[in-house]
Amino acid sequence: MPTGVPPPEELTTREVGAFALDTSVIQGASYSFSSGALARLADQLPPWLNLWLTDIVAREVMQHRMDSVRRAAQQIRGGYSDIRRFLAGAEIRLLPDPEDYVSSAIHHFDSQLQWFLKSHHGTLIEPQSGGLVMQVFKRYFDQTPPFGGGRDKKHEFPDAASLLMLESHAHITGTKVIAVSGDEGWHNFARTSDMIYCVRNLSELTNLFVATSPSMLAFAGEVEALLNEKDFEERVARLLSKQLPTLPWLLKTRNYGYEVDAGVVNAILDSFHIKTGSLQVWATAHDESACVAHVAVEVESKLEIEAYAFQRKYKALEKEDLAHTSLVVNQGLEVSLVLEFVGLKGTSTANAALRNVSVTSEPLPVHLGWIIFPGIQEPRWAWDDDIPF
Repeated sequence: MPTGVPPPEELTTREVGAFALDTSVIQGASYSFSSGALARLADQLPPWLNLWLTDIVAREVMQHRMDSVRRAAQQIRGGYSDIRRFLAGAEIRLLPDPEDYVSSAIHHFDSQLQWFLKSHHGTLIEPQSGGLVMQVFKRYFDQTPPFGGGRDKKHEFPDAASLLMLESHAHITGTKVIAVSGDEGWHNFARTSDMIYCVRNLSELTNLFVATSPSMLAFAGEVEALLNEKDFEERVARLLSKQLPTLPWLLKTRNYGYEVDAGVVNAILDSFHIKTGSLQVWATAHDESACVAHVAVEVESKLEIEAYAFQRKYKALEKEDLAHTSLVVNQGLEVSLVLEFVGLKGTSTANAALRNVSVTSEPLPVHLGWIIFPGIQEPRWAWDDDIPF
C-alpha cells in the first residue's frame, strides 16, 4: 500500500499522474487561486501532474466562501437598521441592497475555481454510482478510515465520500494520485489504499519536484549569497512590515455564554531571521531560464487585535453587541519568502535576474484563550480545566 510520499520512479514514469486537494488546504491558502501558494503550483508542478477536484470539495469551498459573503451582507443590513434607528424621522436616501453582491459572488467564485481547474488540466470528479453511499456508511459503522480518528462525524462523511471518489477514479484511469490534506483521516485512508498517496501540505507536494540539475544547484548557491546581502534584508524587512497584517491569521478563543469575533487590525514586525538552509529552487521554464525559489523566514511580531462579544451574532438584523476590547499579543511565526527570477541564461546574476519577492503562509494560529471583556462575567466553570461537555 502507498505510504508517505511516492517513490521517485513512480513520478518519473508518471504512474502517479494527479494531485488532489482537501477543502482545508484551499481554505488555508485563503481561497486565493490567482496569487499565493495555489497560483504558484502551476510553476512548481510538472505539466503532466493533473488536478483532480471532487465535486464535494468544490461545493464545500463554494459554501465556505458564500457563508462569509452572506455574513458580511447581514452585517451591512444590520448597519442599515442602526442608521434608520439613529436617524428616525430624517430623510434617508435609498441604500443599495447587499443581496446584489451575494448574487455576483456566486459567479465570481465559480469562475475563479474553473480557471484554477483549467490551469492544472483539472478534472471535476462527480459520484459515478449509487454504491458510494453504501460504501461511506459501511466505513462509518465499521469505523474504518477516514472514520474513527476524530470527534466531529459531520466532517468525516464528506471526507469519506471524497476519498472513495478519488480512489474509484484512480482505478478507472489506472493513475495514482497524491492527496494533500492535514487531516489524519485522509492519511489513514491512504495507508489502506493502493492508489492514493497523502502529504500534509502544499510544500510537501511541491518538494517532490524541486530542481536538482547542476545548473539549478549552482544558481541556488548564488541565491543563498543574495539572501545574506544587507540590501536584500532591508527589502525583506519592508515587505514583511507591509504584508504581516494581511497574512491568514487564525484567531482561536475559549469564551463561553456568548459569541466572539476577533481580528488582527495591525501586525508590527519586531525581528526576523531568513533560514538560508531551507532554500529550494524550482525551474519554471523548460530551458531553466526562469525559476522560483522558496526560503523559510522566522518572524517575531506584535499583533494588535480587536475583539467583539455578541449574544446572537448574525442571527438578527441588529447585532446585539455585548462588549468590545483591544489587546496586543506577541506572536512568533514562520512564513515562506518567494523569489521569482527570469533571464538566467548568459551572465545574469541572481540580483539582476530577481523580478519579484513576495510572502506566503499557511494559516497562522493565534491562541488567545479567554478574552476578558469589560462588563462581562465569565461562568465560573469556564476557568476550570475540565470543560463540561
